[in-house]
Amino acid sequence: MKNAVLLLVLVAVTTFTAQALDVGWSGSEADKSWDTDSNWWNGTANLAPTQSDRVLIRDGNWWPGTGPHVNSGVTALADSLEVGLTGRKDANGYLFIDGGQLDVTTTVKMAIQANDSTGTINLNSGVMNVGGNYYGGWYGAATTNIYGGSLNVGGWLVIGQFASSSGSVVNVNGGELGCSWLGGEGVLNLAGGTLVINQTADKRSGLQAMAAAGDIIAYNGDPNASFEYTFDGTKTTMTAVPEPTVLVMLGIGSLSLLIKRK
Repeated sequence: MKNAVLLLVLVAVTTFTAQALDVGWSGSEADKSWDTDSNWWNGTANLAPTQSDRVLIRDGNWWPGTGPHVNSGVTALADSLEVGLTGRKDANGYLFIDGGQLDVTTTVKMAIQANDSTGTINLNSGVMNVGGNYYGGWYGAATTNIYGGSLNVGGWLVIGQFASSSGSVVNVNGGELGCSWLGGEGVLNLAGGTLVINQTADKRSGLQAMAAAGDIIAYNGDPNASFEYTFDGTKTTMTAVPEPTVLVMLGIGSLSLLIKRK
């Protein structure tokens, strides 16, 4: 009986392992859409990733500088995600989220190889959910740009895991970035969006210390900008406030638009 049970367990494990594939981006189609099967290769067939797959994004093998687009109405899935891999000619990965939703069960890693790879993720609108840690820079330098929508990280936001990835940056130009905590060798640039730390502990003093150390900057390092912090018992929120001159210019721009519309 024990041998029979062991055999069943081995069969179950083997079956599960066989279902988890490395699915690489090729970008073969003009649409560059995540949900187009022929834009992907899993070693045996052209199929878009599933929630059990390790997803690997370099440049398109034949179309450098391209990457998958998660468009409106699309829900993209991955077990783990790597953007920008080994030191190949196509080692620089790109990902664009344009109104759709990307759910990554475990971790995200960007710019895996030092000096040979970069990774760029542009969240223009939509949602990106990461169950584990988000490594915005592993050995190489990575860039994450949030222009709208929300990036929700269940674990840590690590902006540059190793010293060689110190050029990594996360730009929060709009939308919302949520995580349990953050750190790393790179920089978080708050320039119009909101940082949310999802902990019941008050993390305002920790964020203030990171800002004082230059690990979090406002509006690309503008010395006249400032930060605002709030804590409501469930989360700590941090936003950047531009210098007064910028606020005046924004006001003038808005007034000009109103006049033109009239």
